[in-house]
Amino acid sequence: MIGEAIQAALAVIIPNTFSSVADENTEAPFCVHTEKDTPEYLKEGISGYTWNCEIALINKTPDLVETNTMAIKTALESLQGTTSHGTVIETVSYEGSDQGFDESSRLYMKIIQFIINTKNR
Repeated sequence: MIGEAIQAALAVIIPNTFSSVADENTEAPFCVHTEKDTPEYLKEGISGYTWNCEIALINKTPDLVETNTMAIKTALESLQGTTSHGTVIETVSYEGSDQGFDESSRLYMKIIQFIINTKNR
């Protein structure tokens, strides 16, 4: 559910977008996203989830990484208030990022972190 919404939002920016893992021969730019859920319980059962989302963005130059990062932030924040497969995306919060450079591939990488809160309908 949330993974599908994230996949759709990211694929508009970077067509080579993958959930969990990418093929080692994938050409830059590409990104890989993962989500980990923590359920929110009420007396009646699970009312929603808090999702820790990480997006690994890989590109050829630091400028392209930064441009893509800004577009990704905007795309994910635009999911706030929408519904995906019966799940309401209540809040999307940018938590920060970490940059890196892989010397063997000569590619730049940025890990972008979000917290997303959802409610069941």
